[in-house]
Amino acid sequence: MKRHYQIRDTEGNVLEEGEKDISWERLRMIRDNALLESDWRAMSDREMTDEWVQFRQFLRDLPQNHGDSNSACDALADYDKPEGA
Repeated sequence: MKRHYQIRDTEGNVLEEGEKDISWERLRMIRDNALLESDWRAMSDREMTDEWVQFRQFLRDLPQNHGDSNSACDALADYDKPEGA
């Protein structure tokens, strides 16, 4: 999720731009959904790639590794996600 936004007029001129604030609650919902959608990769009959193991650990560690929800959201947006994420 990118926090940056732009509002343009009908000619495409930028009228306003900035960064949206995101709450921990909203970010937690996004993170939990990403973990839920990739749970099938962690089933005992499948072998998960290191890339997916690292991504899922990154998701679980977001709250501990970032002092505020906006920086955690930016880190998630910038993370090099595995194929299919």
